[in-house]
Amino acid sequence: MMQRRLRWFRGWSAPAIGRAIQDLRIARDWNQEELAERVDSSRATISRMERGGSVANTLVVRVLDELGYELVIIPKGVVVRLEEADK
Repeated sequence: MMQRRLRWFRGWSAPAIGRAIQDLRIARDWNQEELAERVDSSRATISRMERGGSVANTLVVRVLDELGYELVIIPKGVVVRLEEADK
């Protein structure tokens, strides 16, 4: 069985998290307006998030969920090994 490469991001700052969200959105071939509609937000808010601006934590979690990701909090400097869960 061929394993697919899991894509992950380390978000050490709001701009880093914003860039990760932008990368994930672009990988799905969505524009900011499409993502905004999917999470009941505005294009301007998605743009602000992607630039590392201030947005509600709940929106970040909703956006990540819509993109197929979740937020995991770990101690700094920890090495993380990813495995795909059995389905």
